[in-house]
Amino acid sequence: MSEEIHRRFVEIAEGLSPVLADALRRAGPVALRADASQPLAERLCRSVAGQQLSVKAARSIWNRVLVAADGRPLTEFLVDTNGDAIRGCGLSAAKTRAMCAIAREARAGGLDAEALRRLDHAARSRRLTALWGVGQWTADMTRSSTSATRTSGPTGMSPPARP
Repeated sequence: MSEEIHRRFVEIAEGLSPVLADALRRAGPVALRADASQPLAERLCRSVAGQQLSVKAARSIWNRVLVAADGRPLTEFLVDTNGDAIRGCGLSAAKTRAMCAIAREARAGGLDAEALRRLDHAARSRRLTALWGVGQWTADMTRSSTSATRTSGPTGMSPPARP
């Protein structure tokens, strides 16, 4: 995070909680690093698979997906013709459709993490939310793990309204 963003966080926190503002001031800016431990398509699919589930249930379902893929790259396993096998892992038809759409986009070369990293927040969000089943929350969570740039977050942050 840049010094500018850190200063803005502290400024917002001062209006909410002096204790929080002091903690943020002492912590200083956080160094953000992009997470390249998983291909972008897999991170997106895992986010979709875990939506509205407990961490334990999401982990269990994701592990079933990995077992069903039987060592194949997930973008090769997540195809419409494997829909029954994917749903058999505990995923809904909608989540299956979304994950297959993400994998299809990845196979077509449309989910290049480096290319997305170079986009500003708005353009990256438009690109990701254009995928069926990927909403703003998923795009934002993916952004936080793929982008470590000054412009990775939304601009124009305002302090929340006080009750």
